[in-house]
Amino acid sequence: MLQRIQTVYLLLAFACTSALLFFPIFIIKSSYEGIETEIVFDAYGLNTSGSTEGQFPLYILFIILAVLTFFGVLLFKNRKKQLLIVRLSFIFHLLTALAFLLFALFGKQVLTHKIIEMGDKDINIDFSYGIGYYLLFISIPFLLLAIKGIKADEQLVKSLDRIR
Repeated sequence: MLQRIQTVYLLLAFACTSALLFFPIFIIKSSYEGIETEIVFDAYGLNTSGSTEGQFPLYILFIILAVLTFFGVLLFKNRKKQLLIVRLSFIFHLLTALAFLLFALFGKQVLTHKIIEMGDKDINIDFSYGIGYYLLFISIPFLLLAIKGIKADEQLVKSLDRIR
């Protein structure tokens, strides 16, 4: 049935994952002698003032994550397959979130050193997180709650089978 609680959780995770295509993940602001530059890292790469500098195929990864999560919604008739797909989606979400977390911790320092090496020491660099960064982590608890709901339904069906 589509009215089960795990469907709601899966749709919320799908909405969070789909929103990653529209919101920035990281925002890097640098200022040097009064000139300010803003670099936005989103699903389509590094964007500076409307021009796309580097094309990273992150939008493909986000689309795959969203489709995998939505596919979990469509498998409501087969709970075992649904559980498998949602667990797989959870693992991929977790690995993606871990990669962005590691980049936020270590990549920020590497990027700052590279920018300072290229220019003068007076460059001020501000590295901030965008909405997309947080959306990636928000979808993980929804997937965990969906897994818990699918397991509860499976246990309920097994207990009803024992009564017969």
